[in-house]
Amino acid sequence: MKPRKVNENHLNQPPANLKVLIFYASIGSGHLSAAQSILEALVLSGAGGPVALADALPPRANRAGLTSFLSAVSSGLLPGVYTRAWESGSMAVLFDLSARLPWIRQRVLRRVRDEAPDVVVCTHALPCAILAQQPARAYRLLAVATDFQAHAYWPVQGVDGIVVASPAACERLQLRGMPPQRVQVLGIPVRPQFARLPAGITVTGKAGAGPLRVLIIAGGGRAGPYLPVLPKIDRLISALSARPVEGVEWCFIFGSSHWLHRRAEQRLSGRADISLLGLTDDMAAKMNWADVVVTKAGGLTLAEAFALGKPVLILRRGAGQEAANTDIVLQSGAGMVVDSAEHLLRTVAMFALDREMLADLARGASALGRPDAANSIAAWVEAAGTL
Repeated sequence: MKPRKVNENHLNQPPANLKVLIFYASIGSGHLSAAQSILEALVLSGAGGPVALADALPPRANRAGLTSFLSAVSSGLLPGVYTRAWESGSMAVLFDLSARLPWIRQRVLRRVRDEAPDVVVCTHALPCAILAQQPARAYRLLAVATDFQAHAYWPVQGVDGIVVASPAACERLQLRGMPPQRVQVLGIPVRPQFARLPAGITVTGKAGAGPLRVLIIAGGGRAGPYLPVLPKIDRLISALSARPVEGVEWCFIFGSSHWLHRRAEQRLSGRADISLLGLTDDMAAKMNWADVVVTKAGGLTLAEAFALGKPVLILRRGAGQEAANTDIVLQSGAGMVVDSAEHLLRTVAMFALDREMLADLARGASALGRPDAANSIAAWVEAAGTL
């Protein structure tokens, strides 16, 4: 999806005097999107004061390619190593070391000092870990996890509260020592567009009721997180160029995966059953068009699909948090994993003939959906600021 422009020096001014600073980290686009969703909800509520948005990582991290490398690794370029580190908690050591890097640590502490907020909200664990280590604070420190399971490197000491997306994440944090009263299961915040669109089951339960609509997300604001799934999408493009699937319409969103977008245009342009898009500001409408969403297992994208009641076909179980997200999707009956391009084609063809199977998955997706999560989190932030 196309990332929205952020003016970090601009403060939005709803009435009252509660000052909120929201930190994200520019690793992937999900942490930023979640932060923006919370900001918008706080501003629209009219109950808070100034709200500021800040990146914990300096621009030179982007120029050096650090953020793209980290997002690619966390999405599964090194799945075995990353998953073992994620599950064992040893990744927390790396995050602790990162939190001690002067060029990151000083940036976060300086922004807090300059803003003097009443509440700090973190949608990424790195700034949260930095601030949780401070011995004395004049502000409340809150965290919002953007996956369906909680990372081991979210700090449990020094944090006043954390929002998670599932009871499983709540249980994991409590096992690590987080007091139950500090954990809220409110969901992953999505943008207001997803809350305003009509959610629910769009499939009819029978064949012959119009084409099955399939949305393929092949890239976002950064290409790095999607690198592990692009070869499979490339093989899907080759297969579709050889033969269409009867009764199916396809829409590809390539985001920043420019090379694959060009290859798709060479092979599929002119096909009435296929749309090829790059970056888009209208992901909510594109998802609402679809009967099923094909994607990697990133928490934010899954949350957006489920907010609209859309089942998912996951291209790769992934590693670490994406593997945990996949497990929760499968346990909830909200989607399936497709192991290859051929498996994806067979599954879509089966859905085109048997819409009731897809409708069952859509019901599971709707059950996981939290379209109003951002508003619930905004209310929680405002309440925390008055304590």
